[in-house]
Amino acid sequence: MPGEAPEQPTVVSARSAADGVQVRWRARGATSVALWHLPDEEIGQAQLADGRHLVAVVRAERAAGEIVHEGVDGSGFYAVTAYDRTWQQSEPSGAVAVRR
Repeated sequence: MPGEAPEQPTVVSARSAADGVQVRWRARGATSVALWHLPDEEIGQAQLADGRHLVAVVRAERAAGEIVHEGVDGSGFYAVTAYDRTWQQSEPSGAVAVRR
């Protein structure tokens, strides 16, 4: 089944919350979004291939979404990748530092 990777998504914010880090993003044209927690700003194929950085994959019901990464201390950076219905992956968003 042919498809086309969605456009590059954007992390709108990553903020410390009482129960973890709340991450908000925009991913137009995506059916699913993967959330990545990274130790630094670098996001490339090595980071995306390391499952330890993957927080969650969620359905994209709208162009914008959010999730709380529970139980984390607010360190690091967050990025997202978007997927179409045939699991073609977009370019990753830029990595965003957590605001406290």
